[in-house]
Amino acid sequence: MGANLYADTTNKILVVTLAPDGNGKVLINVQVDIWSDLIEDWQATLALRRFTFPVIAIGGQTTSTGKLGTNYVLRDPWEIAPYEADHEFTLEGDIATELESAVLVRPTVGGYTVSAPRKISTHVQVVESDVSGLTPAESAKLDNLDVAVSTRGTDTDTADAVWDKTLP
Repeated sequence: MGANLYADTTNKILVVTLAPDGNGKVLINVQVDIWSDLIEDWQATLALRRFTFPVIAIGGQTTSTGKLGTNYVLRDPWEIAPYEADHEFTLEGDIATELESAVLVRPTVGGYTVSAPRKISTHVQVVESDVSGLTPAESAKLDNLDVAVSTRGTDTDTADAVWDKTLP
């Protein structure tokens, strides 16, 4: 069993067992306490291996520029249950739920007050926008090129139009 939590496979809950410190805080490191400790639990316990591992890791590969950050995804329908006491519960690391509507940290059973700030990095962030990043003039040039290319009939005509086009 992990040092700070265990997997309740019947109810699909990761139950935090780490009691609040003297300042009323509980800190769970996603990579250490959830990912690594749970992997050890799954490897060591035959009964756990009957279940799909509750967390997915994305990233973490080493590249020519260094190691990519890792994001973790808690599979549906798993949730995290904080320690049963009044405290501040912090998940340190990048973890999200598999489904947008899913709950990551469930309320306590005993009606305790638990605040749950998150400490996440910004190593992977998708910003959706309808802005292309081009200036209006660049966008107009691209639009004109698209029109010229799309009015051609064959692949050869399209290739010729692209290679013959001079951009100002």
